[in-house]
Amino acid sequence: MEVIRKTDLIKNICQAWDTQYKGTSQRDKIEIGNRLKIEKPKTEGHIRKIIGNDLWTYNRCHECDNDSKITIQLGQPPDYESATANICPKCLKKALLLTKE
Repeated sequence: MEVIRKTDLIKNICQAWDTQYKGTSQRDKIEIGNRLKIEKPKTEGHIRKIIGNDLWTYNRCHECDNDSKITIQLGQPPDYESATANICPKCLKKALLLTKE
């Protein structure tokens, strides 16, 4: 299990971008990476403005499909065909209630 916090996604955006696009020759990706390093964004809105979308900070619950401040990653480590689910606290509580029936 792993805790995924939106605040960590924001804080680690430069590292995540560099990991994804390390060694790329795509000029737009390089420019975005440079802007992230220079501007050091602290909010989702600022990251969205630089990258052009919310995908890098969207913390999706795989049960309710909502963006959440925190999710718990369950199952196998994420990979192409892994059985992995990120679940928000609200859905985890609902799941626990099902065990009482």
